[in-house]
Amino acid sequence: MHVSPRNLFVAGISALGLFSYIHASPAEAPALHLTPGSLDMGRQVQQEVIEQEVAVRNEGDTPLVILSVKGDCDCTSATLKDDHLAPGAATTLRVRFETRTYTGAVHRQIAIATNQGLTLLPVSIRVTPYKDWDISPMPVLMAPSVIGKPADMDITVKHFNDGGLHVIEAATNRPWLKAKVGASTSTGLQNVSLSKAPDAPAGTHVAVLSLKTNDPDAPLLKATVLVRVVAELRVAPDPILLPSTAVGVETSAAFSIVGWHQAAPPVVRSDRGTITRTGETGGGFSYMLTWTPVGAGVTTWSVEISNDEKTMLKVSVIHHADEAKPAAVFTK
Repeated sequence: MHVSPRNLFVAGISALGLFSYIHASPAEAPALHLTPGSLDMGRQVQQEVIEQEVAVRNEGDTPLVILSVKGDCDCTSATLKDDHLAPGAATTLRVRFETRTYTGAVHRQIAIATNQGLTLLPVSIRVTPYKDWDISPMPVLMAPSVIGKPADMDITVKHFNDGGLHVIEAATNRPWLKAKVGASTSTGLQNVSLSKAPDAPAGTHVAVLSLKTNDPDAPLLKATVLVRVVAELRVAPDPILLPSTAVGVETSAAFSIVGWHQAAPPVVRSDRGTITRTGETGGGFSYMLTWTPVGAGVTTWSVEISNDEKTMLKVSVIHHADEAKPAAVFTK
């Protein structure tokens, strides 16, 4: 094969250009460097404004232009001293966080857009209602438990300055949720035991734990306790979500009943659509709900589970229907 000198010359120049591009681009690209790379604002009290600084440096060989700085929540913001950085130059990013009424660990991000792309600065903070007291975990989340069975959980309470300050009494605003104060340890930690009684009703409950202390500055501490009690008889998923369709287009969703221990199968009724039993296992039944929407918008109704004498459980069904698309018209 014959290759002309001109083609060899062009190919050589092209290869040289590609070589130069590959080796020069990394050195020429601006590099944004943050110190620290993630910001931990520590433990802070509610209703405060916390500000901390992060060093921003251009470690590249070309100018760095910062186009925007934005937090992912209006509680988090940041301001830059300079938005144009020459190679090797640095500036300061001041991060501002409003603790508001947050409780527990809060995680946010600051997005820094530059002429080299996007850099994210993770921001974390632990917010507590009390300056000198720590309740852990906060908020208090009891693990889901079954109705008719007891459940327990321990939390810890500590006063940072010690000095003999401790919790002397504990109580909740729910008759089926008891609280008991334990002795303080050598490190100042004090356990408080929470006990859910078997007669707690099914549902997700928000209880308030009140802790009486011998601290004159904070004689009463309070914490929110979330208690989820599930019925042994349950439907999954709950609610039943039918896939969205257009008006007039059939949709269906599978669901199951768990925890049915009666001799006869459950009676399942629906205000809309058709329910077909598709399977059976020990204590469980599988079903398919099929429905064709007749109007646009969100429709909700209930599926009722009974033993033909009384209703045992109800679960919501949700479906969103779009307007029917007009038929396509073809013209020559």
